[in-house]
Amino acid sequence: MTSKGGYARSDPKTRRSRRVVGLPAMGRTALERQRELSAGSAWVFPDAIGARPLHPSEATARWRSLADAVGLSGVRLHDLRHTATTLALAAGVPVRDVSDNLGHSSPSITLDIYGHAVPEGPSRVADAMDKALGGA
Repeated sequence: MTSKGGYARSDPKTRRSRRVVGLPAMGRTALERQRELSAGSAWVFPDAIGARPLHPSEATARWRSLADAVGLSGVRLHDLRHTATTLALAAGVPVRDVSDNLGHSSPSITLDIYGHAVPEGPSRVADAMDKALGGA
């Protein structure tokens, strides 16, 4: 985060701060590679001289350039969060787990935003009831 005089670290915005975030193996590999490229900086994504974290506007500019280069113009960096969340929910990851990973204070927030990602929910309920009651 940036402040008037430069950079400042702050606590997460909710009491339920994330200590662990689920990250797929390819994400861990990419971050490990980025750490190697950061040339001994204390930051995984440092500024040009490695003394401070990369400024958010610079990260956004770099993302736009990369997205344009691979034909994803108009896709925002934050859209990656939405994509990952939608894919997790569509794959059947429990809402509570997805909500915790996102740092939402409640699964209801996750459902309000991403409920569309689980449209087969009612049929899953019906199928579970059939199975539990010895039906089809």
